[in-house]
Amino acid sequence: SFTNVTNTLLNTTISNEFNVKVSTIEHLLGALFGLVIDNALVEIDNDEVPILDGSAKEFIEILTNCGLEKSSEPIKIIKIQKKLHIIMEKSSFPLSPQN
Repeated sequence: SFTNVTNTLLNTTISNEFNVKVSTIEHLLGALFGLVIDNALVEIDNDEVPILDGSAKEFIEILTNCGLEKSSEPIKIIKIQKKLHIIMEKSSFPLSPQN
């Protein structure tokens, strides 16, 4: 969930209510999204996902060769019922010159 994002300076870090953190998740999550994998158990024994070649390519190769199985359980689909408008007066991007 986006609510678990705790840092976006130079990489993306997520954490939970127990202050367990994992950094550099972008390429792994990009690979999962690109392969339309919406239910995965990822075990990491470090505080950072390996960077590998700096892209999602190696994660895609690993995932496509690991024996993916289609779940018989239907996924829950969220339908947004109303438009949401967000107006920001100051940039929240961490590398912005205004910050």
